[in-house]
Amino acid sequence: MSIWKRLFGKKANSPVQPSASSPPVPPESPPGRPPTPTGEAAAPPVLGTLLATLKGHTWSVLSVAWSPDGRRLASASRDRTVHLWDGTSGKLLATLTDHTGEVNSVAWSPDGRRLASASEDETVRLWDGTSGKLLVTLTGHTSYVNAVVWSPDGRRLASASSDQMVCLWDATSGKSLATLTGHKGSVNAVVWSSDGRRLASSDIDHTVRLWDGTSGKLLTTLMNNPVVGGNTSVVWSPDGQRLASTSGGYDVRLWDTTSGELLATLEHHKTVKSLAWSPDGRRLASASSDYNVRLWDGISGELLATLSTIPGLVNSVAWSPDGHRLASARADGTVWVWWMGVE
Repeated sequence: MSIWKRLFGKKANSPVQPSASSPPVPPESPPGRPPTPTGEAAAPPVLGTLLATLKGHTWSVLSVAWSPDGRRLASASRDRTVHLWDGTSGKLLATLTDHTGEVNSVAWSPDGRRLASASEDETVRLWDGTSGKLLVTLTGHTSYVNAVVWSPDGRRLASASSDQMVCLWDATSGKSLATLTGHKGSVNAVVWSSDGRRLASSDIDHTVRLWDGTSGKLLTTLMNNPVVGGNTSVVWSPDGQRLASTSGGYDVRLWDTTSGELLATLEHHKTVKSLAWSPDGRRLASASSDYNVRLWDGISGELLATLSTIPGLVNSVAWSPDGHRLASARADGTVWVWWMGVE
């Protein structure tokens, strides 16, 4: 019996607190939806139902990512390992142990065949996404590597580091292609636009910088709130028209990526740790040190729902490719998977 079936029907450990405009969940049953227990009347699951708790790490989980087909889930931890999980059963498939420092970020290649991880051992490592075999180690950074991301065509990688640089790599050979300089502090996040033409990076000097994805030329610089701490997350909307960033403080900022205009500011009560757009760009998830994951309308910025994560902090959130589930990486060493309804 799958972990989803065992858990569905129980009261969620962390109930959702919907706003008046929370979207309804249709009664259809798409792949990945929790099944209705035999003999009980069919009822749509509640938005924010906790589907599973994945246990295996021995320290705080810092990053989580779904494979493109949604069949696998990768998690990276301060325990220096990457875990691969079955996305349906929740079974631990493999543990990747070659890093010698905390693993800060993990990302799947667009075809799901490879996995990239970034670590405080100053390296980016590429793994076989099925067997977990180490394929290549990318070296060149001189401090912690905080984030790694694949270009949409899978041919390049970008990594962000505390050495104040963003590095571009050939994803096949591991050769360094370019080094983007200009940040004045630790670069904590990096992301490609969906067309691969632009790259965004954010750092603790309160800026988000947009670069040409091919030449590495700096296009523009967006300023965040200079009163609070530095940026911890930046994410591009699927249509490439909006960018969401944290300022290292209590808010999320939505930007127009063409004009650089600030569109909206979304409020938490404590430091925002992570951001993730739903696959269709209609919703934005933000995780905060206030023990909440909040769901926002991706266009208007309206708060749709709040998921309580008590008793643990959430460091990272990621949507499944079908938009039905949200995985959260927790400071207690677990990964929680939530039901997000049908887009």
